[in-house]
Amino acid sequence: MKSFICFLLITAMPLLTLAQATATPGVPYEVIDANSKNYFHHGDEILSVKIHGKTVSLQKFNVKTLKQLKRKDIENMPPGFDFEIVEEMGGRYYFFYKLWNKAEKRLEFYNREISFANCDFAGKEKMMLAVNGKTSNVNFQFSYGKTKMLLTYRNDEDRVRNDSRNYEEYGVHVFDENLSPVSGNMVSMPYSEKKMDLIDYTVDGDGNSYILTTVFDDNSSHEKKDREGNANYHIELFKLKVNSTKFEITTIGLTDNFINKLWIYESPSGEMLCTGFYNNSPQLASADGIMMFKLTKDLKITDMKTFEIPVDVLNMYVSEKTQKRNKKKDDMGDAEFDNLVFRRLVVGEDGSFLLIGEQYYYVTRTYTDGQGHTRTTTTYYYNDMLVAKIDAKGNMAWIKKLPKRQTASSRGGVGFAYMFMNDSHYLVFQDNKKNKYLNENHKPEIFSDGADGVLTAFRVNDGNGEMSRISILECDDFQGMELHQLNMGRILKVSEDEFVFEAYKKKKEDILVKVKMK
Repeated sequence: MKSFICFLLITAMPLLTLAQATATPGVPYEVIDANSKNYFHHGDEILSVKIHGKTVSLQKFNVKTLKQLKRKDIENMPPGFDFEIVEEMGGRYYFFYKLWNKAEKRLEFYNREISFANCDFAGKEKMMLAVNGKTSNVNFQFSYGKTKMLLTYRNDEDRVRNDSRNYEEYGVHVFDENLSPVSGNMVSMPYSEKKMDLIDYTVDGDGNSYILTTVFDDNSSHEKKDREGNANYHIELFKLKVNSTKFEITTIGLTDNFINKLWIYESPSGEMLCTGFYNNSPQLASADGIMMFKLTKDLKITDMKTFEIPVDVLNMYVSEKTQKRNKKKDDMGDAEFDNLVFRRLVVGEDGSFLLIGEQYYYVTRTYTDGQGHTRTTTTYYYNDMLVAKIDAKGNMAWIKKLPKRQTASSRGGVGFAYMFMNDSHYLVFQDNKKNKYLNENHKPEIFSDGADGVLTAFRVNDGNGEMSRISILECDDFQGMELHQLNMGRILKVSEDEFVFEAYKKKKEDILVKVKMK
């Protein structure tokens, strides 16, 4: 009876209409406390996949009514199963996990197809491959259009403890969209563990695999600079053709700059492209600009371009003192976007792409309390975002800095969610209430995870980069409810102008909220 009364109260309330968004609450349902929550949309329905302990819970919701239609708790998962990912491929949904087979002393990788319509597993599990001995560093990657899946792992069975003598061995397996094997081999890295760091992986539509890596020029334990302050590393790309065990290798470099972070991906036309951040010194915690280039089939680098981050962009939403310091640095060629981390790459169907970076760092403090005990705390900072569009011809269309200040003791509800709707890019995040009318010459007030904040979005027009701020709802008073646990990974686009998110409303109930952008 209590749940029914709560439903009447919520549905009787008027919609919350703000300047450019309307938020509608759904019908509360029993909460599922889970370590991993995943969401998918198809037609007028949403499917959630939640993993908690030994149980996998599937839920289906109606997009229009926001009601839970069905829930299925699957408790017969094999003991000791280790969840990896849930992914959609070719219009089908797959649950991937691994399992240690004690009797055979091997690691086994499985998938189970999920029936969206039935809100249940479809059929039995299927073993994809088995690996003898110990493994680590499992990684899943997908080609453009998800016609191929790359599964890699490191073989630790014969691992040598001395990094200078250990040549890591990786399993590289490619599957098609039906998860049938295309190729699979064990390959040895061409350099010792001490000489290299893996950066990024990908696979193309033909099933060829690519690995980007940092290669150090000496054996100084991964030092990015030598004693004279020069770069002590370079970037190399390894290509592994289908059913090959030997890498094709090319070196990637910039004449006067250093590569900060680099991603490799396949374009809609099938070209392999690389893009990332560069800087003027071998420091990985800052960025001077954006770089991009293409790769031919035989790994020749073409059409390399760099775009410096303008000082006018760096000087947005900072103090006058910082603006003066940045201008002085710019005169010496040293102005940088500090602690910029590559977060998202969005590939357009026309060959354009969007890069999103976020200012991220953490501070660890050790202190002694009043009782003489030593305590250590770590605070994570998720600050300003950089968004830049490169058009289909490889030119900079626009570049924007989006102001944000967030702190947390763990990831939680900080960071941002990205969606493309209404010919615009939306970056959704939780913000301090004091930032609704932020001036360009002022720093934003800090939002601390767990505090009462405003669910906010930046809308950036895809054509001209014009930016606007949208205050969506106040989490501590949304139609008489308090919304908690607004993790950015729980936001799901459901139409060209709507998204849905799940939140905890207390009383052991979750609720869906639908937001319509205007």
